[in-house]
Amino acid sequence: MYELAAGESYRDPDAIKQQYYTLPMPDAQPHSTPIGTIRLEIAIKWMIVTHELLDCFLSCNTDTMRQIPNLIYTRVGTAALSLLEIHASAVSKDFGVFLEPQDVKVNVYLDAMAKRLAEANDGGRDWYDRFQKGRVQQDAASRPQ
Repeated sequence: MYELAAGESYRDPDAIKQQYYTLPMPDAQPHSTPIGTIRLEIAIKWMIVTHELLDCFLSCNTDTMRQIPNLIYTRVGTAALSLLEIHASAVSKDFGVFLEPQDVKVNVYLDAMAKRLAEANDGGRDWYDRFQKGRVQQDAASRPQ
């Protein structure tokens, strides 16, 4: 919701008619007018909500992380992408002096997520092999003797 309000999802409506539909590079179209106060406020609220969601996710214990539905992981991934978008805007100085790249804390959150997901993955145990082994054992047990 914040992404739409911040205008981050705006695309040129005629771009789809072009032979090769590509998005412009972030610096390819510099803003000709200063960013509005309302857009800055929305972006900061977007960042705060993203931080809160990621903090909640990262505070889960390992067993909970292993049981979280896929939908939550999708939201967490979207939150990480949101931080990257806000970080890119901060780096390009779209927000002037009001929001610096270090305020976004994208490195802090990406590092913490990588660490926690590695813990939840239990050192890289291959879940698919375990699943297949369990199915083979289940099939063997269900066959008539």
